[in-house]
Amino acid sequence: MKANTITPAAMPPVLLSTKQAAAAFSVSASTIRAWRRAGCPVVYIGQARTGRGSRPRFEAAALRAWLETLEVNTTAPAQ
Repeated sequence: MKANTITPAAMPPVLLSTKQAAAAFSVSASTIRAWRRAGCPVVYIGQARTGRGSRPRFEAAALRAWLETLEVNTTAPAQ
């Protein structure tokens, strides 16, 4: 019988806390909070987004992709 294997594509994404995301991107936690206010992708864990106890979490790949779109938009030549 063949053992079940989990491929990386089938694994759920790792969600980072604000502090973990700051360390991963070499920025401060306040920068991560500013990115969140600016619209970066975020997942809320816990109660409803506006409820007490909800905690923002960030997927590194989604955050990286979001940052790349900002770089493309800010480096595009003016027309």
